[in-house]
Amino acid sequence: MSKTIQAFGNNLLEMEENVPIWEDLLGLNGYIAWECVGLPEETQWYFYKLYLRGVKGRAMDLFEQEVLNPLRQKGEEHVKQYFSAIEKNYSQVYENHHTMPEWLWQKIQPVLEQKY
Repeated sequence: MSKTIQAFGNNLLEMEENVPIWEDLLGLNGYIAWECVGLPEETQWYFYKLYLRGVKGRAMDLFEQEVLNPLRQKGEEHVKQYFSAIEKNYSQVYENHHTMPEWLWQKIQPVLEQKY
C-alpha cells in the first residue's frame, strides 16, 4: 500500500469519495461500469488478496460486507473455491494468444511471470 499512497498521495481504499467507484468495480451495481479495468470478479479477487494481507480501509469494509460475507454464508470452503476459480481464470499468462508486437511482449512477459 505504501507505493500506492506514495503515487497518489492518499490511501485510495480509505477515501470516502472513492466508495462509489469501488462499488462499481466490485460489481455491486449490477453492471460493468469500468470495462477498461476488467470484470468485477477480477476486482473481487484483487480485494480478496488484499484482505488476506490484512489491508484495511473503507473499500475493504465494503468488500467484506457486500462480497465476502455473503460468500461466507455458504461456508469457508465455498469462499476458497470461488476465489480459486477466479484466480485460475485471470492469472494465466497466454504466451501465444495475444496481439502485442513481439518487441513489446518481450518486455512485458518477464514482469507478468513474476510471483508476488
